[in-house]
Amino acid sequence: MFVTQGRPIPKATNSIQQRLELELLLQVSVLSHEELLVGVELMANHKPHHS
Repeated sequence: MFVTQGRPIPKATNSIQQRLELELLLQVSVLSHEELLVGVELMANHKPHHS
């Protein structure tokens, strides 16, 4: 268990809890596994514009 900003962080037992703890720690939204997969697919299919 780690302690940060005066709040103990319990050992995460699953990916949902890990993401929640990371969001609380960083105070930013963290993408889910599914959202990351969609992003990777979008980037792979992206065709850059050349000027």
